[in-house]
Amino acid sequence: MTQNRLPRRALPGLLAALAAPLLPPARAPRAQPAETAAFPDRPLRLIVPVAPGGSQDLVARLLARGMGEALGRAVQVENLPGAGSNIGYEAAARAKPDGYTLLAGSDSLSINAALFPRLGYDPLRAFEPILPGVAVPQILVVRAEAPQRDRPDSPRRRAAAPWRWARRAMAASPTSSAS
Repeated sequence: MTQNRLPRRALPGLLAALAAPLLPPARAPRAQPAETAAFPDRPLRLIVPVAPGGSQDLVARLLARGMGEALGRAVQVENLPGAGSNIGYEAAARAKPDGYTLLAGSDSLSINAALFPRLGYDPLRAFEPILPGVAVPQILVVRAEAPQRDRPDSPRRRAAAPWRWARRAMAASPTSSAS
């Protein structure tokens, strides 16, 4: 019988996430030099490299609202979806490096370098992380009535009916035209 256990390596991260709300707030920032004291003096632009309506867009809009309230300036959300988020990433990489254009990136920022042979930006050099966003665990689930119950069962089922798995994988691929 398989027992659902949390991997030992996940424990420190889980404890940190649970303890974070209990920690005292960070110290107040120091006084800014005169040339940056007026920042921002115009609205900020937050590029979201996905279509409106998804979870990444929602998180970006919540972030924009909070930033706008904290800074006393509007933060305009601009959705630039397409090409696996590369259109938005490239727009952010080509923006003037004045701090007024921000990017709500995701894991595709690092993954796309392996998927696309020519990017219009260098993901390691074009961006500097300033705020960790959200950590979203991704899991594979089945219906409660399904016969497979653990990961070792899936390879056996694939071997018994490989055409079903191949067709499903092709249909789920963003570059596939199979249905």
